[in-house]
Amino acid sequence: MKYPYAKHNISKGDIDSVVEVLKYKSLTQGNKVEEFESELAKYLKAKYVVACSSGTAALHLIYLAMGLNSNTAIITSPITFLATAHAARLTGAKVHFADVDKETGLIFEDSVLEILKNTKDKIKAIVLVHLGSKTCDLEKYKSIADEHNIHLIEDACHAFGEKYISSVNKVSMIGSAKHSYASALSFHAIKNITTGEGGAVITNNKKFADKIRLLASHGSIRDNDWNDEDERGPWYYESNLIGYNYRITDFQATLGISQLKRLDEQNKYKNSLAKLYNKYLKDIKYIKVPDIKEDKINQAWHLYSILLNFKKIGKSRNQVMQRLLDKGIGTQVHYIPLYKQPVYKNNLDKKYLGAEDYYKSTLSLPMYVGLKRKDIKFIVTILKEIITN
Repeated sequence: MKYPYAKHNISKGDIDSVVEVLKYKSLTQGNKVEEFESELAKYLKAKYVVACSSGTAALHLIYLAMGLNSNTAIITSPITFLATAHAARLTGAKVHFADVDKETGLIFEDSVLEILKNTKDKIKAIVLVHLGSKTCDLEKYKSIADEHNIHLIEDACHAFGEKYISSVNKVSMIGSAKHSYASALSFHAIKNITTGEGGAVITNNKKFADKIRLLASHGSIRDNDWNDEDERGPWYYESNLIGYNYRITDFQATLGISQLKRLDEQNKYKNSLAKLYNKYLKDIKYIKVPDIKEDKINQAWHLYSILLNFKKIGKSRNQVMQRLLDKGIGTQVHYIPLYKQPVYKNNLDKKYLGAEDYYKSTLSLPMYVGLKRKDIKFIVTILKEIITN
C-alpha cells in the first residue's frame, strides 16, 4: 500500500539513541525512564509524569488510583478506542456512554448532564476523549465535574502536542492536567511520538502520582532508610497493595526522548497537510472537512477525518474504501461506537443520535509525516473521482 492511513516516523537519531542504550546502559528501571518523565513534564509544564507500558495501562492506572470499583461508574464518549472503557471495566466499574456531537464526534454536554441527573450509580469521573485533532472544552467540563464533586480525566492519547486556549486566552497543553485531575497519553507506533508501545499518566497531585507509580510497579516499594532495621537491608521491599507490571523499558524511553525533540516540528508539518486537504476538499459536494484552529496553534492531527454523506453519493463506505485501496490509499473508521460492541450491549439504555450520525459518515484519510503536496492532491483527486463517478 503506497499510502497507509497512518505511519510511524523513525529517524537515524532515534535509532542511534536506542542502540546506545541497548549496548551500554540498563534495559529497564534505569535513568532513561526518569529522564523521559522529566522531559515530558517540562514539555507539558506539568508537575508529575509516570511513564508506563501503554496508553491503556495509563488509563487503567488512573482508574485504579481514583478508586474505581464495582460500586462506581464513569461517563465517557462511545466514539473512542476500546481502551477508554475497557480499562474502567477492568476495575469492575460501570461505563455510561454520553452521546456526541454529530459533526465533531466529541462528547455532548447535554447528554453528560442528563446522565448525571438521572443515574443512580455513583459516578466517579467524566472521562473526556480528545478525538484526532478535535479537543474538548476543558473549562466547561471542569466546571461540571466540580459542581458534581467528581473527577475530570482526559484521554489525551490522540492529542499530544495540542494546545488549549482558555476563556481568558491562557494557553496550556492538552494532557497537562491543568484543568483535569489526571490525563493519559499513548506512545503507540502511529501516535504523535512513539516508543513502539508506551504511555504516561500526567497529574499535578503528588499523592495521586505516588499511588500511580506504586500501582505501576507491582505495588512494591523500597526505602534506602531500611538498612539494618528489623533485619531489612538494601535487598528488602514491601508490598502493601496489589499492583501491576506496567513499567516501560529504558530503550523505549530513550526513543521517546529522541522523538519528543521533533514533536512540535512534526505537528507543524501535519498541520500544513491538513490545510492542503481542506483546500482541495472544501468544494467537493457531500464532504465536510474538519475545522482548523487559528494559525498560532499547530494542531496534533493524529487523525485527519472527514464526514462523507455516503447516502447522497450513492455508494457505501465499504465501496469507497475499497476503491481507494485499489489505488493504494489506505483509510480507516474512527470509531465503531462502543455501545455496538457485544461486551457493552447491556449498557444500551438510550439512543445515541449524534454518535450514529458521526459513525455513519466518518472516514480517516492518510495523515503522517512524509506525505507531500502531490500526494495530497493525488488522494483527493482519486476520492473525487470515486464520489462523482
